[in-house]
Amino acid sequence: MSVNPLPAQPLPPQPNLEQQRKRARELLNAARANDPDALRRFAEAHPRLAGRSAAAIAAARLSLHDAQLVIAREYGFASWPKLKAHIDSLALRVTFEHYAERARRVLFFARYEASELGSASIESVHVLLGLFRDGDGVPSRMFARSHLSRDHVRKQIEDRTVIGEKIPGSVEIPFSLETKRVLTCAAEEAGRLSHEEIETAHLLLGILRVERSTAASILMEKGMRLKTARDEIVQLLNESERESES
Repeated sequence: MSVNPLPAQPLPPQPNLEQQRKRARELLNAARANDPDALRRFAEAHPRLAGRSAAAIAAARLSLHDAQLVIAREYGFASWPKLKAHIDSLALRVTFEHYAERARRVLFFARYEASELGSASIESVHVLLGLFRDGDGVPSRMFARSHLSRDHVRKQIEDRTVIGEKIPGSVEIPFSLETKRVLTCAAEEAGRLSHEEIETAHLLLGILRVERSTAASILMEKGMRLKTARDEIVQLLNESERESES
């Protein structure tokens, strides 16, 4: 027997994944202590336990995974991973408010590149490929100076990773933990330069800061280093400002 609890509870305005993990642990502990309300929630929201008595649920070997599933389904999500992906996307959406339009486009193309390569998550290499679509932006000028081409990067990715089947556009592709670190570093680099918006140049610096990533290794093999890249970016940005003023 399956269950589909209705109506779903609304998520808090700014949901926090760690808070939801804490709620799941508290729910599990309450159920193990035979709390009637906790047992009722498992009966109402957990497909495997639907229709079972409180005594049967209390005797079941409940796990944290079971409690997380209950929390997710109470919010209207089919699984905990889907709830997690939704919360992650909300957090990134707030972050993207500080991104320049060109940087947002790069991340849009990063999703496209991940889809084309059949990746279940958006990795730093996909962000790197997205940077090649920045036209005449600072990263593109730096790539040209380093004789780094999109075809070379694509070949390096294909040699180092498993290429899967293309993923449809309707399927959500989340950012990997590695890419989230890149985005965090990009924001820090923007702050370091006292820039109000995160630009494509900051994304490039963010990649270089995550040194163990495949994207960073490709860049470093072409001679790029974080400190020199920072100096070069400042120089190029100053040149762009002078060009716009003239």
